[in-house]
Amino acid sequence: MSRGIYITANDRVADHAIALLNSIRAYDTETPVVL
Repeated sequence: MSRGIYITANDRVADHAIALLNSIRAYDTETPVVL
């Protein structure tokens, strides 16, 4: 089983989702993230 972070977002929260992705990447570069 593959582990990772899966994020669902719509146009209304797209800016927040991008900020979340940037924050995750700043602290953890190994975990796969799918938006």
